[in-house]
Amino acid sequence: MPSNIGANDIIDELDLNVEPVEEPVRVNPTYFVLAPDQEDLKTAVDEGIKELKENGRLKELSEKWYGEDMFQYEITES
Repeated sequence: MPSNIGANDIIDELDLNVEPVEEPVRVNPTYFVLAPDQEDLKTAVDEGIKELKENGRLKELSEKWYGEDMFQYEITES
């Protein structure tokens, strides 16, 4: 999976002999879980994510926190 948070820190700290693969083995989708009565929140979240993606900020945040653009990968089909 792409960029497991903290994995590189653990590998470095424990001096593990681990080499990452070039491409992720599997890419899972991520979901927000909201109550059925939170339709306004769902709409706001959807619009916010769409705007962040369109203006490039989502990519910037991904690179800052994960070290790469996590959104470059296609979701793996089950």
